[in-house]
Amino acid sequence: MEQPPVASKAAQGLVLRCTAVDCAYNEKFRCIAEHVVIIRHQDHADCSTYTENTHKVYRVGM
Repeated sequence: MEQPPVASKAAQGLVLRCTAVDCAYNEKFRCIAEHVVIIRHQDHADCSTYTENTHKVYRVGM
């Protein structure tokens, strides 16, 4: 099986704050995914690792 390409040091990055509050990997605005893949979407970047959280917690009165 062929290995996926590895990003060079210059292409690696860090997610400092995740604003996708409904993502399963978002824990208190911190991304807890082991790896993320960022793609270009029109004029901005998108996280293609995003996974909708199926255990949603709804807060009432906030």
